[in-house]
Amino acid sequence: MRSVTGQWGEAAKDRFRLNTPVAAIGVKGTDFIVKASNDSTYATVISGAIVMASLEGDCAKSLGPCSGNKSATLSADMQGKMLEIIQQSGTAPRLVPAVDLQAKAERPAATTDNRLAEKTPSTLSGVEAVSANEKKSNTLFNRDISETIVASENKLPPPTKEEAVTSVKSKPMVWLHNALGWNVPENSISQRFDTATADGRQAVAGNFFITLYRDDSTPFMPIGTQANFKLTEASASYAQSNGAPAQAVQISNASLKVDFTKSTFNTNMNLASPALGQETFAANGTVSSAGLLSSNLQNQTLYGAISKDGTQAGYGFDKTTAGGKVSGITLWGR
Repeated sequence: MRSVTGQWGEAAKDRFRLNTPVAAIGVKGTDFIVKASNDSTYATVISGAIVMASLEGDCAKSLGPCSGNKSATLSADMQGKMLEIIQQSGTAPRLVPAVDLQAKAERPAATTDNRLAEKTPSTLSGVEAVSANEKKSNTLFNRDISETIVASENKLPPPTKEEAVTSVKSKPMVWLHNALGWNVPENSISQRFDTATADGRQAVAGNFFITLYRDDSTPFMPIGTQANFKLTEASASYAQSNGAPAQAVQISNASLKVDFTKSTFNTNMNLASPALGQETFAANGTVSSAGLLSSNLQNQTLYGAISKDGTQAGYGFDKTTAGGKVSGITLWGR
């Protein structure tokens, strides 16, 4: 839906708010677009600004914008970005690359590049124009949530076991980063986008700098009811608060367990570097109907995805410590 506040909203911003099942969206004289389901909300701003917060606790009982640690602001001048929130206890909204939230979910699934190629620059919306320019230059990435939703809703027959194995071998999950290497650690397992082949895979998790791609040509139909994944590749770095050079972080004793029947996961790993010392990253969270992973606590976040057949996984993570912040990306197999 699209919401445009009029004179009443301008005169009483403290009493005007749009609620979705999981988010409260306060406005500051705004024209904005929202796409929501029972467990997720995405929002882009055309003019003005919004404040998105988790619809829980005191926020659920109040009017107007909610503030605090579980809120985030998005304004029209933050081009190429949108806010997302995924339902989970303790979750908070976060900024991610923008997609066209007005795209019709009932249309046939298509790759983003094909969809953009069918339009001339004059017919692209503001968000799509940013996306097209970013893909053309291969310097930034968009998390194409609309394509993920479309793919998950298409009632396609599940792949045979032979087809699933072929898909895994030909299109493994991969982390790709921007061509200029902005904010990409030297030890990163990600590949440069313009020298690697996405080959029909879609961006499913990440940020402007490093993004996880997977084959989204089939619905999310994991094999089995539970899975124990083994770490196949990983890289992490420790950015120190004192401004000292970032250090490579060693990862060991890693595990990832997924329960497809309950749509939950839990993961653990040990982290170590000279400045960091010994740390543990442990998280549990939810698996969406499209196979997306999410977990958000006060001092750490996790974002990622599982392959459509449930045989691969990948996630990125951040953990804030007393002396700095650890950030890393991982790939897993069964």
